[in-house]
Formats: sequence, structure tokens, C-alpha cells
Amino acid sequence: MYNLKQLYQLKQKIRLLEDEKNRVQRDLRNITAGYIIAAFGFVAGLAWRDLSMSLVEYLFPMGKDTILAKFIYAVLISIALAFASIYVLRFIGKTKKKKGIEDIK
Repeated sequence: MYNLKQLYQLKQKIRLLEDEKNRVQRDLRNITAGYIIAAFGFVAGLAWRDLSMSLVEYLFPMGKDTILAKFIYAVLISIALAFASIYVLRFIGKTKKKKGIEDIK
């Protein structure tokens, strides 16, 4: 038969397993939500790409100089997206620091 100390230890292990299960479920939900949001972002990106390509073709009608215009456009967009990415990463970093107290548990 189990003594009280063994039962208490067993109960503690069960609680730890339940906590771990809850963490895994929460992380799985967060990851899944991240993938869904990324997919939405991809679709929106395709729509903006279509718009921007139409704009470039409108401003620079097809000709031999179109490649240079598209190259310049691609470089400018890349620079703008790099700065936007840095801003987003800094914003996320600030958000994580605020949540740091919860992670100490």
C-alpha cells in the first residue's frame, strides 16, 4: 500500500504533467494561429503585389526601360520592408518583455 508521502509525490507529478499538457495545448494553439495569420498575410501580400505590378506597368509602359524601373522598384520595396521588419521585431520584443513576469512562474 502507498504511504502518504508517495501519494503526495504522485499527486505532484500528475499536476506537473497536467501543467505541461496545458502548456503544450496553448503553444499549439498559438502556433496554429500564427500559421493562419501568416497565410492571411500571404494572400494580402499577393493582392498588394498584383496592385503594385499593375502600377509599375501603368507608370512605365512595356518597353526596354521597364526592367530598370522594376529593378529600382524592387530595391525600394526591399529597403522599406527591411525597415518595417525591424520595427515589427522591436515591437514584438517590447511586448515579450512585458509578459516576462508570467514566464517566471
